[in-house]
Amino acid sequence: MIDNNSNKNKNTSKVIIKGKMNNILNKIIIYLRNTIILTTTVQIIITRNTCI
Repeated sequence: MIDNNSNKNKNTSKVIIKGKMNNILNKIIIYLRNTIILTTTVQIIITRNTCI
């Protein structure tokens, strides 16, 4: 019985760690996506200004 409880605790801690990792990865992906969008819009604005 004691072994089963300790195994359950280990599994729950692994799930919590996975959840935190997923949150961090999602934030990184969103940040990268936003920076890519910003850089592309800035490039478009620069090219429009130079063409005019």
